[in-house]
Amino acid sequence: MFVSRYLSLLLSVCALSMLVHGCGFQLRGSDLGELNLDYRITGNLSGGGADATSVEFLQLLRQSLKQSDAREVSTGNVLIEITSLRRQEIDGAVNAQVRVAEKSIVFALLYRVVDVAGRDIVADQRLEVERVYRIDRNNLLASNSEQKLLETELLRNLAGQVVRGLGVVMSKQPALAEPAG
Repeated sequence: MFVSRYLSLLLSVCALSMLVHGCGFQLRGSDLGELNLDYRITGNLSGGGADATSVEFLQLLRQSLKQSDAREVSTGNVLIEITSLRRQEIDGAVNAQVRVAEKSIVFALLYRVVDVAGRDIVADQRLEVERVYRIDRNNLLASNSEQKLLETELLRNLAGQVVRGLGVVMSKQPALAEPAG
């Protein structure tokens, strides 16, 4: 009885591991990582009046697109229109002295993607990321550094979400993924 129970448990674990391994094989073949397209970025973030956060986001977005084999050109076949990037800092929990002990950073991005004819590839989208961090009143310099690192990570996350979403859409529209000639 002990042997049959042990054997059935062992077979169940083997079956589960084969199932997980098989799923991983299918996911590796989906190839959503390569965009292979020409793009251009426009919107409220570019230009001389852009703040440091917007400039940092544009750099991270361009970096993510470049890692996905996309090329930025002046006459790209895909136009990424950034409508707005909003940063919000929200006070969270307070400590016993009624001082803010936690803060929340929220970034909201509004964008859309169109082709050269002006047709929507990705209609107006809103992406939002949020992270809560603790404030150490005994080491404000470190808290400030942590906040800057979290902001960069949130912006990198937003840029990655845009690129992954574009990869999914472009995999379904292969004619647009061809570089402009």
